[in-house]
Amino acid sequence: MLSIIFVYIYFLTFLSSTVQHRCLEFCDVYLSFNETLDVISSACDKTFESGECFTELSFDYVSKLIHIKFGEQSVVSANATSDDYYLSHETELWHETFNVQWTIFKHKCYNEDTCDLKYVNTKILEMRKLTWNFAEFQQKLYSALFTPDSTLDTIRCASTDGQPATCSDGIKSCSLNMDNLRFNNTQRGCSSHSDDHTRKQLGIKEETAYFLNGKEDARQSLVEYVCNHDLCNERDPYHIVMKLLIEYNLLRPDTPIEPPFSMSNELLLIIFSHLHQIDVIRTFTNLNQRFQRMIIPFASAIDLTYRNMPSYRLYQSFCQDVLPLHGSNIRSLRLAGNQQLYFIQPQLHRLTNLQSLTLIGERSYDINQFVIEKQFLIDILSTSSCLSELIIFPAKQNVLHTIASHPSPNLSTLTLLFYNDIPNFTLTASLLVIKRLYINLWSLKAVKQLLRILPSIEQLYLSLLRFKDSTNCHLIEVPPKLTKLHLEINGFFYSRYGPRSDYIHQFLNAFKDCIYSLDLIFINALREFSIYNRFQSLTKDFVRLQSFQYYLQTQYQPHFPHLFSNVEQLQNSTYILYTLPRLQPFDTVSNRTSVYHDMDYNPNQTFVYNNKCPLVSHYFGDGSLLTPTLDEQFELVNVHQIKIWGVRNIRSSLSELFTRVIMKSSSLTDMHIGEPANVCIQILHNVSVRQRKQIIYLDLYYYSYFDWRKSVSVLSDMLPNLKILGLTLRSHRIHLKRFHVASIIEDLRMYCRTLSVLMLELRKSDEEFKSNFKRIKTELYELSVRTMETRPLCYTTNGDSAALLIWL
Repeated sequence: MLSIIFVYIYFLTFLSSTVQHRCLEFCDVYLSFNETLDVISSACDKTFESGECFTELSFDYVSKLIHIKFGEQSVVSANATSDDYYLSHETELWHETFNVQWTIFKHKCYNEDTCDLKYVNTKILEMRKLTWNFAEFQQKLYSALFTPDSTLDTIRCASTDGQPATCSDGIKSCSLNMDNLRFNNTQRGCSSHSDDHTRKQLGIKEETAYFLNGKEDARQSLVEYVCNHDLCNERDPYHIVMKLLIEYNLLRPDTPIEPPFSMSNELLLIIFSHLHQIDVIRTFTNLNQRFQRMIIPFASAIDLTYRNMPSYRLYQSFCQDVLPLHGSNIRSLRLAGNQQLYFIQPQLHRLTNLQSLTLIGERSYDINQFVIEKQFLIDILSTSSCLSELIIFPAKQNVLHTIASHPSPNLSTLTLLFYNDIPNFTLTASLLVIKRLYINLWSLKAVKQLLRILPSIEQLYLSLLRFKDSTNCHLIEVPPKLTKLHLEINGFFYSRYGPRSDYIHQFLNAFKDCIYSLDLIFINALREFSIYNRFQSLTKDFVRLQSFQYYLQTQYQPHFPHLFSNVEQLQNSTYILYTLPRLQPFDTVSNRTSVYHDMDYNPNQTFVYNNKCPLVSHYFGDGSLLTPTLDEQFELVNVHQIKIWGVRNIRSSLSELFTRVIMKSSSLTDMHIGEPANVCIQILHNVSVRQRKQIIYLDLYYYSYFDWRKSVSVLSDMLPNLKILGLTLRSHRIHLKRFHVASIIEDLRMYCRTLSVLMLELRKSDEEFKSNFKRIKTELYELSVRTMETRPLCYTTNGDSAALLIWL
């Protein structure tokens, strides 16, 4: 049966393209506007057989004549094929040169004998609305576009981006060109001197091709005009013109009258905000000049980290489609993880104007397993001569050696945040071009080693994780150009005792002869820092100091609080002492900004909750014995990560605690829950929708005895912006042989449409670890091959580690 249908369809198609019709042979006919072609003269009554009949029909509004050309072959070169019903028309109306007023129709048909003659008669009657009332039409058009005897010295015109612009150079007219014919390019703005002298009142071009089935309509059009009153090329005058053209049959009744530029830039930017940055760039590139200008900011600063992490396919498009066209426009680029570095590496030569580069490890995974590839760093330093800023976290031990060995001539600002590694300062070359450095270090000894390789440093932003051995601070050799020091210290690392003021004073005195500007952030400061005179004595020996900014958080009530610039008491009697503008920490990576809170042993650590300090992580241990009482006003304004484990049998009071902590963490984006999805759902159930929309990363344990698909469906509704999901697999809790990664990915793609990354982690201590890990990698390989053309994915492992990173 199918073969019969195919033969029948093929026969109809072949028949339509080969059936011959009688068409009028080539001849010219002239008519007045009052005549119709009821009878063909003997000079034009000859016909010939052809698959198509061609006609050209011209209306001259000055001489009031109609010129008909039968058999005109010029339309053969048009954009229609032999199977099309084709029609085009062009109109030119000139305001000053009244001898140029005409419309030309070009037409071809194939549907019946002498269809060309029938078309001519139909079109002549259709055009009589215009030909018999041309003066009326022209007056209406003139009134919409022109002000008689305009004496305006200047004129304002709407520009393509919708903003009014004042014309210069004596230009006194505006123009509009809505072009969908050649380049889909719409423009409007001030006109030109030539248009001022010989104004084209109106120009129309339209091409229409009806295909055989009569349903598809390949239509292209252009409307352009010049006008001479303020903002005459904006939306409302355009509407008037378009309605006139439709009323007098110069445009089809179904022509849309909303111009492509009618949508404001603000509204377009709102739409863009709901799209991925890469989608905006690749979709609107080369659409028209207006959109080309609008996407420049999107192309100049590319952020593909964490919240903006693209899918694997989208990132491929960025490397293959966006970089060849916009690589030279990119000024700032943020990348995350070795997978992104690997795929972009062949395109690094296109980043000719790159000024700022940020390389981030997958913050919410096991951060030690994802390192910055040394070769990528070497290549980018060698090829990007404009690079002036480099940010790396977590940085690896030998990164300073790599940067010093491959210096980029304009690299003046460097940020290195180390997670567990201690940087290697035994370099054979100095960092000669670095003028501004942000770095976290573990000891004062490291500061001494660091400054020896920074002869040109001007500003040092330093986060010290340990503050010991200050007795040798006087041996620190300060580079001669250093004028600013920013110092961050956290007393949580010192148990009950933070570093004493005399230790800090000895360290700061090493810089007393050169520093003009000093910033100090001190969290959990000791009592002596709340005594104003003792605190100010830190800088008493500075001979060049012009600016001293501080942010202190302490449990001790300040002495003479009126002497401090600003004092704020939190609900739990914690105090913050600060200057304005309030200092912000740069180190949000190290454990300096994390707090472990064990519910069993520290149930009432309420001072943690009110921290308006740089606290970014909060850990909750097993809370099966005690439930802490919390102050109603506690806040965790800077916390972005919460980890919860050991709460398998969660009580209602503990669930309420977690809910309140999450809701009070206004910057929370990461959640790590050492239990299955049902516990997470229970915790999130009472959290506000606004709060849940902020969650980007979720880490869970996978349990085979829970309904995985149902859990994923519920979590996808609760966390609509989830980008990264981590699953921990343990043999003693699940039977790994029943875990099939292909079905897991299928469920995630079905329900979690925003998800970009799946992280699988197996415990090496598990039985049969190697065989299970190998089986899962085999499944991933087979799935990646099977979906290469439809929904490709990419996966990587880090050597023999138990982690799999799957880029969906």
